Amino acid sequence: MEKFFLREITENDILLLFKWANDSEVRRNSFSTAVISLEEHTDWFKKAILDHCTLIYILTDGWADIGMIRFSCDFDAQTAVASYSISKGFRGQGHGGRIIQLAEKVVFAENPEIKTIKGFVKSCNDASRRIFINNGYNESYDPEKDQFVYVKRIN
Repeated sequence: MEKFFLREITENDILLLFKWANDSEVRRNSFSTAVISLEEHTDWFKKAILDHCTLIYILTDGWADIGMIRFSCDFDAQTAVASYSISKGFRGQGHGGRIIQLAEKVVFAENPEIKTIKGFVKSCNDASRRIFINNGYNESYDPEKDQFVYVKRIN
């Protein structure tokens, strides 16, 4: 049986995340669709890796890196906003749901002040919408932004 787990990013992941961020499908499903320059990515990465409010994990099976999930935390509001992507060669294999499930456990266990996880999904991204719904998130629609908002709370 395959064993999947999350690992925290390291400085060695900068080019992997850059490649994934500029994948055409990732750009299409992102709220900012412009291609990201290496300089922009490097600046973002250096800040993110040091920011205690940004949590970034890689989904792996020990052999291959499958996808990433990032949480932007607001500890005062007890909320973390999730954003994830799956590497092109691993899409359509259930890894989106897997990364959400594993990440929830890590975030809630390691950050007890976080009580709510949110996700924002463009209305055209049916795959991500299904993943959040199938993982027990409450869905609402924001017509002004043409996006769905997903919320899961723990007690």
